[in-house]
Amino acid sequence: MKEFRILKLLDKFQVLYKKSGVNYDIMRMILQIKLTMDGRRVSTVLNNNRKSVENEDKNNYIRLLLFNGFLSIFIGLMLTSKISALRNINIVIGVNLFMMVSLMISDFSAVLLDVQEKNILLPKPIDSKTFNAAKLTHICVYLMGISLSLNFIPLIFGTIKYGFIFPPIFIIENILLTLIVIVITAFLYTIVLKLFDGEKLKDIINYFQIFVAFVFTFGYQLFSRIFAITGIKTAYVPKLWHALLPSMWFAAPFGILIDRDRNKFLMVLSALAVVGPVILIMFYIKKVVPYFEKNLQKLNDNGGNIIRGNKKGKEFIANLVCKDKIEKSMFIFTKNMIATERNFKLKVYPSLAMAVFIPVVFMFTDRRKSFIESIQTSCDGKAQLLIYISVLMLCFCTAYINNSDNYKGAFIYKTLPIKDPGVILKGAVKGTLFKLIIPIYVLLAIIFLVLKGPSIIMDLITMFLVLLISALIYFKMSNKTMPFSVKFAIVDSGKLIGPGVITLIFIGIFAAIHIAIINNIIYVGIFAFILLIINIILWRISFNISWKDIER
Repeated sequence: MKEFRILKLLDKFQVLYKKSGVNYDIMRMILQIKLTMDGRRVSTVLNNNRKSVENEDKNNYIRLLLFNGFLSIFIGLMLTSKISALRNINIVIGVNLFMMVSLMISDFSAVLLDVQEKNILLPKPIDSKTFNAAKLTHICVYLMGISLSLNFIPLIFGTIKYGFIFPPIFIIENILLTLIVIVITAFLYTIVLKLFDGEKLKDIINYFQIFVAFVFTFGYQLFSRIFAITGIKTAYVPKLWHALLPSMWFAAPFGILIDRDRNKFLMVLSALAVVGPVILIMFYIKKVVPYFEKNLQKLNDNGGNIIRGNKKGKEFIANLVCKDKIEKSMFIFTKNMIATERNFKLKVYPSLAMAVFIPVVFMFTDRRKSFIESIQTSCDGKAQLLIYISVLMLCFCTAYINNSDNYKGAFIYKTLPIKDPGVILKGAVKGTLFKLIIPIYVLLAIIFLVLKGPSIIMDLITMFLVLLISALIYFKMSNKTMPFSVKFAIVDSGKLIGPGVITLIFIGIFAAIHIAIINNIIYVGIFAFILLIINIILWRISFNISWKDIER
């Protein structure tokens, strides 16, 4: 078995584990197995290509780290602004918190809520404390790697700007922040596990994860706006609610040491930066873990009713948009799978929420203007162009069509007499469009029609055609296997980066053309007609593939 470098580093801290009552040798072995298994996805359709799939997924985590490293350049540039260190670090820590909570929820909740490993390992001579230590360390290893990639450039910029007092404090704070993310997430899950059980519990957990991702996405955006109102210029103005924000805890020491602000409330916040994580971790180990693991068994309860959709309605839509019988069947099957796949919802629904709210948030960036003025003047009076942001977010919905928790059933693709796999893929994409993407776009269109009036109808049609093209391009680049045939993996987020960048470029080109001609309705109409032709061509040629292309 591979000897990971992180395990050798962890060996230097084994004394801490042993003093906590953890059997370090067993914990290390469990962690080694977990790290070996990470990134492995099993495709029941492409067994002959399993090794290349595994190698690709091992690279997904590296791609994610590299992408975070790219983002860290922009995070680091925040530190170059001529504002107080307190506010600078608060923003940087806030971004880190948002990124890590998002990844914790989307990629690592499955690890935190895993029941199968517990059922296998705990009957062995392994105590629960050792098992939970392995689980916690496993998550920490990945989150700290993500934290390091996000903070590498800010660490350099901060050291140059603030001196050598900056690095040790900043590094320690990010380690503590990683632990806080895990503890808070586990604590919130414990509350949910206490209140619900059975099949309903699984649904509630899914909606809770989506809600938390949504809150952290827009909560810190709102926070930055409130912060700008109160202002931190030359003197810090303390607000009691600042004590509820971990980012303020960790920014406070820099306000004292670098800004030379001796405000007593900052000293309280600095104390919370040390005491808060320690108390939370102790509370997690002594109170949350035993109760959490006890209630985690509720996930084994499969009781509850399965809600079935309107079968006639689905068949009616399928008959309208699909010609082939297999395509119709896949269309309906995809809509049913999306409705029941919890991991799919977890990865996709936050993007749907952001697709609706981000354009609205950007519309009201100027706090000095009234509601009506913001609508009239946003984007030089062309606020509807903000929908291009939603177009990009909605494209992400097609990224996980090939993933499923029930991937083992995908052997049916090989057993049925299906000669053309393109028909299956086409039905799956159409099902995703009509289940998720088109309803959200229609909602956005209605919102902007109410705000801007019927004069933007041609713009909405144009952006819808761009959406169809972009979603298809994104799907082709991010999916190389059959629908619902591959297990979700911890490092799946990494596979979105390349397709996301290329799709962003395409959307940017279309948006630039649209902006250039938006004042001439005839040109916009011609542009929309060209986009329609491109759509027809793309939808005809994109699914002309064979089984050989799928298995490549």
